[in-house]
Amino acid sequence: MRRRIVLLKIGNKSIIFSLDVLLAFISTITLVTGSFFYMSQVQSLQWGQPGIYIISLDTLHTLKIDKTLANAYEFNDSTNLTLYMNYLLENNMCAEFEFYNKSGSLRLSVNRTLNGSSCGNSSIIFVARRTFIINDSVYYATMKSWYKNE
Repeated sequence: MRRRIVLLKIGNKSIIFSLDVLLAFISTITLVTGSFFYMSQVQSLQWGQPGIYIISLDTLHTLKIDKTLANAYEFNDSTNLTLYMNYLLENNMCAEFEFYNKSGSLRLSVNRTLNGSSCGNSSIIFVARRTFIINDSVYYATMKSWYKNE
């Protein structure tokens, strides 16, 4: 295979290029430009929303460990959940807890209120689930969370 060599003269100096290096350089520039073009077309979520799912999972895990989920379900009492939501969640974060029995029937639903008013709805809602055990029976809690529309 014969290689062609291109000589580029600038003043008294010259640079020698082989055509395969030139072709590799042009291919690389095309690939990088195309990648940046397609990456710029991607739609991103609003700030903070990817983290709300992690916050929801952590919240359910914490409430499971300290038996708040089990107590709320067993005694049909949402007092501790309401306190938790009002004092420990972010100021603009809305949440709704739902408790289900083994057959999937809703037993208890608790909504958070912000400054005495309802949180309203959002087009983007994150749902996290956690199971918990009471007297060798498995139940589960769902936490729906979203940011309040201003």
